[in-house]
Amino acid sequence: MQLTERLGLDVPVQKTGTRSQFTSQYTLASDLRLREFRITTPGAGAPVIQHGTIEGDTIAVVTPGTGEPSRRVRVARSQLIPPIAATIKLALDQKLRVGTHIEVPTFDPVTLTSQLTAVTVLDDSTFMVPDSAEHDSLLGTWVPVHFDTLRAWVVERRSGAQITTLWVDSHGLPLRTITPGGLTLDRSAFEIVTINYRNRKVTDARPTSIIPRTTISSNVSAVPGVRTMRAWLSAQGTTWHIPGGADSTDSQFMSGDVISTREGRWDTTGAGYEIPASDTLLPAWRAAGPLLGVGDPALAALTRSIAGDVVDPVLVSERLVHWVSSNISRTAEPVTPAATTVLRRKTSDVDGHTLLFVAMARSAGIPARTVSGFLLAGDRFYFHSWAEVYLGRWIPVDPTWNEFPAGAGRVRIGIGTLARPMDLLPMIAGIDAQLLSLDRRP
Repeated sequence: MQLTERLGLDVPVQKTGTRSQFTSQYTLASDLRLREFRITTPGAGAPVIQHGTIEGDTIAVVTPGTGEPSRRVRVARSQLIPPIAATIKLALDQKLRVGTHIEVPTFDPVTLTSQLTAVTVLDDSTFMVPDSAEHDSLLGTWVPVHFDTLRAWVVERRSGAQITTLWVDSHGLPLRTITPGGLTLDRSAFEIVTINYRNRKVTDARPTSIIPRTTISSNVSAVPGVRTMRAWLSAQGTTWHIPGGADSTDSQFMSGDVISTREGRWDTTGAGYEIPASDTLLPAWRAAGPLLGVGDPALAALTRSIAGDVVDPVLVSERLVHWVSSNISRTAEPVTPAATTVLRRKTSDVDGHTLLFVAMARSAGIPARTVSGFLLAGDRFYFHSWAEVYLGRWIPVDPTWNEFPAGAGRVRIGIGTLARPMDLLPMIAGIDAQLLSLDRRP
């Protein structure tokens, strides 16, 4: 079986437009275990392709054009099911019944990590989809000509913090998908979704000021020293994480369609603890996690040498931010690397800087987490990831741009996430962001 996911995006930049296409191709065995994958992402020039094949319990990965040598990743055979196939497995196992709940070990070929994907059948109904199309010479586009009625099941798919709602047919294939950001995708005839999009002019796309690339890959720099910022967001139907209480950074809040951000800050008396932290409410942000390599001996030894005898988490966090920014060069790359890989290569995009800092902070005993959203550069916003450390409250810091604490030119939309376009695009699809005001340090 071969499954292909394609995400096409039109992005008007200034007075011109660009078109980007992300493609994930999977070759599966009859029991849905992954045999081969091919991930294509837009690059600065030609697209970058990450190709992987399965050899027993080992994945051999090659990323041409990035200078990254072939990699081999050990993973249990039972974990080699891509997330897109979770609902297909539900149908294959004849479990498409209301109330059914299963957990499927899945494998993400972009990050080369595995996790449990929970699938729950919520309801069933009938669905109408266009199954054929004809060309309308007056409109110059393909239009539906015949509709088919199918039995459908509404399924909730949960992978980590990401919850997706799908209507699927009897084969587990999607009829409608509602992404975490509220974007709705409907099944339609091939000509409507493929040929119409192919013939569409990029300049017809709705203007937006959020660029689905990082500042590094776009060769622009963050606006430094931002104390406060206000921006207008067309955010209907879209949500992002603005937590309150003990989980709050106290650095951004929204009123109507205006979001206000301010520079991170902590109590002048300090963080209120010495490292290693012992707060039982924060164990998840001190533990090892995918791509972090917290227990790696080289990473731990380097962290100890940077921290020295200091037990103040504020001072150690500041040292780690400055070390990562000063010693890891900024290079665009399409694949999210592990923190240990970044440490070895001494170069990475924004995700690598963030992962390495979080790994080092946790290794030092400081609760830390990755966050993602968009960052102000010039008068536009770009995909970005940075970190938050717990210093009596959650304080944003940016190891890519050497900001401790991080300035206010950032809007957070996810916690525990990175600046991967395939993850962030559904979360912010349809959002416009326009800068209203900015206050910078002199």
